[in-house]
Amino acid sequence: MSTPLIRHLFDCSLELQGFLARELGVRKVKSMAAAMDASYTTLQRLILDHLNPVIEALVFRLGDLQGLARWEVCICRCSIDSC
Repeated sequence: MSTPLIRHLFDCSLELQGFLARELGVRKVKSMAAAMDASYTTLQRLILDHLNPVIEALVFRLGDLQGLARWEVCICRCSIDSC
């Protein structure tokens, strides 16, 4: 199964493909592409696992604040804004 990073690496220009094949060899280029793809996948999973709950909580709190900002009765009663 070919991943986007590996496809992009091998869809590059012929000059770059030739340079990488000469300098590293085809096997090492494929190994490097697989390692880069694995690290990208791991990084993406870590970011999503840790940031997704925080972003959901932040959006929830911002929705609460937006609702409170539109609730004029509460704002006037609490003397937060002059009515």
